[in-house]
Amino acid sequence: MIIDSLKNWNRYFNSSLMKQVLDFLNSVNENSLETEFQVIEDGKLKTAVMSYYTKCRWDSVFESHQKYIDVQYTIAGREIIEACDKSYLKSRTEYDYNKDVIFYYPPLVSPVSVVNFPGQFVVLFPGEIHSAGISIGTHKEKVKKAVVKIDWQTYSIEERQDDFIVGGER
Repeated sequence: MIIDSLKNWNRYFNSSLMKQVLDFLNSVNENSLETEFQVIEDGKLKTAVMSYYTKCRWDSVFESHQKYIDVQYTIAGREIIEACDKSYLKSRTEYDYNKDVIFYYPPLVSPVSVVNFPGQFVVLFPGEIHSAGISIGTHKEKVKKAVVKIDWQTYSIEERQDDFIVGGER
């Protein structure tokens, strides 16, 4: 999992595919229309813009993916995104290959929690169990965010060699 400000995107990613992701994230704003997932680059990328009200932690759903990297970028509002190690969770459903998702029961331990503010992104890699859209305290808040799904196989075979830059140096 990577958590940072969009202005630091290039610290982590340098490939042409990830530059397309950055271009998309830079193009969205509070006035962007909400969209269903749009397929780009023959399925290498899927993009969407969505809005919703946050919910209490106990109403949130933990999930993970196997085929796609999940990039969540906050445009407006604030939300908590949580992540938890698989050893503390029990799966609630079988893996759905068509939807690339498996759901989990809530963890019995405190997960790692991050407050995502406008301009921040979270990158969740396949297998990283997470939940988003969680309220800060008891106040529900409207959140607008962009989500990009990046095909893991494409990324790991064609792009990964150009990306992870340890310590921000090439």
